[in-house]
Amino acid sequence: ADCAFADGCIDQSSEAYNPAECVACNDCEVMRFADIAPALDGEEELQELVSPLGCHGSLFLGFVGGLTMFVLALCVFRRDAQQRHSRWMLSAPDTAVKRASASVKKSWFLTTGGERSQPTYMVRVEFDAVRKDSTWATVVADVVVLQESFNRASQGTVEVAYAIGDEQAFEVVGDLETWRDSKYCNTAMARFVVACFGLVGLASGVASGPLTQCYYGYAPFFGLLVVGSVCGHVFCWPLARRCRRARHSVEVKPCRRHETPAAASA
Repeated sequence: ADCAFADGCIDQSSEAYNPAECVACNDCEVMRFADIAPALDGEEELQELVSPLGCHGSLFLGFVGGLTMFVLALCVFRRDAQQRHSRWMLSAPDTAVKRASASVKKSWFLTTGGERSQPTYMVRVEFDAVRKDSTWATVVADVVVLQESFNRASQGTVEVAYAIGDEQAFEVVGDLETWRDSKYCNTAMARFVVACFGLVGLASGVASGPLTQCYYGYAPFFGLLVVGSVCGHVFCWPLARRCRRARHSVEVKPCRRHETPAAASA
């Protein structure tokens, strides 16, 4: 009989089991589950006991890493979509995007949350826009602008750009130029935070398999990474533009028949 199964004994052979090296029962240690389990054919049963805990841990690490990478990918691809939109608005042909000089009727800023909060810069602009049917409309709007555009507004005019047929969604050219030229991380502290954030997410997701001997954690890790990239690339920037436009007050009214805008007479 196999010595390892002898009553009260275990196989103490140094290498592979050899009946000639089977230790006599009176020299054997009393069997314990932790000692005999690795040597017995019941190793699969032990793995079945351990694997549920390992897979739960793998899923947890994969989810934490995936959630971290989801937020990072959302921010990165959202900024990339914003820059692509800015480049298109600034370089599109005149048949798709028009520019106009808007007169600044009023400028002010709002402060909420105390003296240390970032103010919101607002300007009221008015300009004439051409439509697809070659008619003209006057656009009057209260819009949120960046600080650089707010400073330029003190000169009395700002340049705006709008897609033909969608003059309500115009953008201030100064804001577009700032978005186009902005970097992902402008300071060393921002780069450090982003690097740490990315490393933590990557380490959690990649290590979820080797640490637990279960690779189920890769599913939420890569799934959240892909979803974050797609959402940031396709949905996040349009949603941010809609939220930004919701803070604007835009009024579009057709020009009167006998009133020709200065742009039309030029």
